[in-house]
This record gives sequence, C-alpha cells and structure tokens, in this order.
Amino acid sequence: MSSSSQYDKMVDNYLDIDTTKSGTRYEILTALVSKALYENTKVTHDAKLIGASGAPHQIDVTIETEGRLKRIVIECKDFDVSQGKVGISIVQSFITVANMTKADRAIIVTPVGFTRDAIKLAKYNNIELIVLREFLDTDWGNFIRQIVIEANAWYPEIKSLSYTWPNPQIDPDLDRDLKDNNLSLSQISQDDEIYVYVEDVRFQIIEIVQKHIDGILFDLKSPSPIVIPISIPTNSLQVSGSKKYPLSSLELEVEFRLAVTNTVTKNVDRLAKLLVSQVDADYIVWDDELKKYTIDKDTGEIIPSP
Repeated sequence: MSSSSQYDKMVDNYLDIDTTKSGTRYEILTALVSKALYENTKVTHDAKLIGASGAPHQIDVTIETEGRLKRIVIECKDFDVSQGKVGISIVQSFITVANMTKADRAIIVTPVGFTRDAIKLAKYNNIELIVLREFLDTDWGNFIRQIVIEANAWYPEIKSLSYTWPNPQIDPDLDRDLKDNNLSLSQISQDDEIYVYVEDVRFQIIEIVQKHIDGILFDLKSPSPIVIPISIPTNSLQVSGSKKYPLSSLELEVEFRLAVTNTVTKNVDRLAKLLVSQVDADYIVWDDELKKYTIDKDTGEIIPSP
C-alpha cells in the first residue's frame, strides 16, 4: 500500500494478517469489535450472502445470532488516510446491497464520520451509522475513569457529665473504684467499663449515648462539632465489676465530630483502545477485549484466541 492507515498498524499489533488489500485490516478490526460487543454471536469477516436475485454479494462483516443467520451486514470504510467523510454515494450503494440480501440490520462503519446528506439518507432507509476510531485521552470526559467513595461518620465524645446521688457518702467509694480501674467520669472512652442500668438492663455509657442519638439526623453541611445534651433515665451506675451505685439523675453533654472514615478510590486500569460512537450511546473497546479473539484464516470467523 502506498500509505498506511493507523488502523492497519493497530490490527497488526493483535493479528498476523498477510494482505495488501486496502481496508481489509479495518474490516477485521470491525469484526473483532463486533465480537467483543456481542460475545454470544457468530461473527464472520468477508462473507458471501446470496441476494434475492440469486447473485452472491461480498459482505465485509456478518453476524449470526439466535441460532439463525440474522443478517446483520456491515460495510467498512477506512478513510483514515484520505481524511474524507463517508458520502451519500456509499450509502446509496449499500442500501441496494442491504435490500438485495434482505438484511435484518445494515450498518456502515468508518473512523472519520459521515456527511450531512449521507446521514439523512441513511436515517430514511434505516441504515445504521457507526464511527469506530482510536480512543483519545479527551474522550474520557464522557466516561467514569475514577470512582471515589467516601464514608462519613459522626464520632461521639462525652464532654461533660453531671450526676446526683441519693446519698452523698457514695462519692468516696465510687472514686476508689474508678481509681482502681484507671477510669474517670470526666473522660469516658469507647472501651471504658463504666455502666448504667436502664430498666435493669446494663449498658456501657457510650452504648446508651449511641442509642439516644440513633434517631438524630445530622446535616453533613453543619459545622463540626455539634454538642447535644442527653438525659439518661438510669437508677444506678457500676464501674467494671464493682457494686451498683444508686443514681438520682445523669446528664451528659456529648460532642459529635464529623470525620471521613474511609475513602476508596478505584482507578480504571484497563487500556482503552477504540471508541464506538452511535446515535444513542458511546462504547469503549478495551485492549484486553481485542486480545480475546482472533480470526480463523480459513473461514473468516472470529474465534477465541488460543
């Protein structure tokens, strides 16, 4: 060939094809992409279909699906070298082929696009137009390349605690139990064995705080921290395995701070090679998808790579 298309070079990276026919590699590339997009079909390159007149028609790519030859015929035009768009004359010729072969679907594929008149004529005759071209970095704007998941949580911290005892003599005994266990009522953490009894059921203080705030809706836009007063309906307090100390009341001020507890970032690590652009959607064809298949040189069928 006097000049080489970038798609000739791309196909040579995946397949060992011995041909000098212009456009053949792009046809095979289209067949590989068709197989990647429709895995449960039989895709064949350079097939012959018998038309209504009995004459054979050479078709660039055919797709067989649902156990019968559902005639999806594809015409490929690699105009990468000339940079010209596919015009109305090519669409007119393909309409004739589609009608003669009684195609269920007829598709024209090119890397460079179509003229306005070609688009109008194709739409009127139910010819699908697809641009199959190299994927560029600028194409990422239409796709999700990175997924970031942030889990936000409000962490409670008891800032103050006040209580009243029915008997003032309780204080010395309670102080002793707290000191023996290296605990303090002025600074209570998640694992501290300081318990209160609510209706004869024992809870850690932090646990009962959590039960009180479960129904509170926090606004993530609110400035952190948030302070909430909590009154605990308890009648006794216990430190570790000590005796119960009767309580008249227990009031807390709990401060909540917003924190990002987990951030998961998933980067797309697959290599995007081609972009398939249709009227209603765009699709990425990945490097690993193209590597999955090869061509049977005897039959032209696209088959799994060995």
